Amino acid sequence: MIRMEETETGKQHCAEIQKQIDMICADTKQIQTKINQDRQVRCGKIVADAQLEMAKLQAETEMIQAEIYASCEADITKINAELDALRLKMDADVAQIQAVGEGRAKEIVSEAEGIASLKLEKQRAFVLQMQRLDVMASLADNDQVVIAGNGSNNLMADVFVAQQKSNLLLNINGLQPSVA
Repeated sequence: MIRMEETETGKQHCAEIQKQIDMICADTKQIQTKINQDRQVRCGKIVADAQLEMAKLQAETEMIQAEIYASCEADITKINAELDALRLKMDADVAQIQAVGEGRAKEIVSEAEGIASLKLEKQRAFVLQMQRLDVMASLADNDQVVIAGNGSNNLMADVFVAQQKSNLLLNINGLQPSVA
């Protein structure tokens, strides 16, 4: 009986210890579950915070890129406008230089023509005299034309005037005189 009592007491004691162990295991499981839940919450929060921070950084990066792009586009537009203005100014300068150059060239040509005209006056007079002589030579070669001067010592002119008054035709170069 004592043994039974002791066995019974031992079993009770074992049951109490087992109960305590089960309680400790249940508490441990509960604590472990709570720890796991806390860990998941904390990890989820860390992941969410990291994703939020990454999203902020991404948005900030995109904003900076957009600002840089807009700034570059503005600079490009400004540079292109300055380039166009510079081209217009250079075109105007070129046109002005060309106009001044053409004006100066015309001035030089005009001065040269003025100087040349004074120097070429004798040559032009000589060429004109030669052309007159060529005309006279052509007239002299023509058998149907008679050349007479208009001076007072010109006998031939006097004969022609007399001929017109008397209606006489003289024999000149094979022509027979006839009375009209």
